[in-house]
Amino acid sequence: MRWRRDAGGAWRVTEWNALDHLRSRASAPVFTEVTEPALGGSPSFRRQLGPGLDTWASHLDAVFMPRGMGHHGVSVGDVDGDGLDDIYVSQPEGLPNRLFRNKGDGTFEDVTEAAGLAVLDRTSQSLFADVDNDGDQDLILLTRTGPMLFLNDGKGRFTRDPDAFHFKDRLQGSLTSAAMADYDRDGFLDLYLCAYGYFNGVSEDKAGPPSPYHDALNGSPNVLLRNDGHGRFVEVTDEVGLGQNNDRFSFAAVWADYDEDGWPDLLVSNDYRSASRTSPPRPGWRTTARG
Repeated sequence: MRWRRDAGGAWRVTEWNALDHLRSRASAPVFTEVTEPALGGSPSFRRQLGPGLDTWASHLDAVFMPRGMGHHGVSVGDVDGDGLDDIYVSQPEGLPNRLFRNKGDGTFEDVTEAAGLAVLDRTSQSLFADVDNDGDQDLILLTRTGPMLFLNDGKGRFTRDPDAFHFKDRLQGSLTSAAMADYDRDGFLDLYLCAYGYFNGVSEDKAGPPSPYHDALNGSPNVLLRNDGHGRFVEVTDEVGLGQNNDRFSFAAVWADYDEDGWPDLLVSNDYRSASRTSPPRPGWRTTARG
């Protein structure tokens, strides 16, 4: 997409090209809908996930009302070490998150309360990962007030670690997503957090609508947290060079070795602007592409 100012100084779209894509056709259905037989036996699924957004919008108080642009989703991981993938569902404020255990017969049961994961905070993402290298899947949640870490005992019971995350300053905006990789190759997974707009009252000169709309530079900063190997995630955003141009409205990030040099690179997807890709030359990072 290309923009240009018109005679009156307003921005106008002058070019809009679709990317190439592949199409395929199957002679018969490839996937079969199994949601109801797999999850329908759980009362919490029928009560909370079955009705849909319109139903909850008419039942919940305005302060808890789910929004159509929520970033809630699901994560899949083997929480109890039985070799079967279980499902954790993130939900908006007012509705508790849910953990569904795979029973091995094609159905799931709700074990949220027994697992200690009935979080009521609005959760934009959940992420299973072995953060302490003890061989089981721990859980990171992104909530309205910040990230939460729940450590797994290996049997599917989780305990929150209230001192896991150490920021240089308080979070300034809503977290939208997280991505993990061992960026420094020390054997422990590190955490990158994407943030969107500023909280009201945090930054009066930056809070508000994206500005300028086509190239917004007033988003709240994203954060890189290094796993110190002792159960703590410590912010190192500026130290590694990721503080540069760190003012976008970011939706998601993904780690991958794009240049095949053996080091994980980072792609960040932004709203109101193209994506940013960064690579970690020693000792820091550089932005290598947009779009």
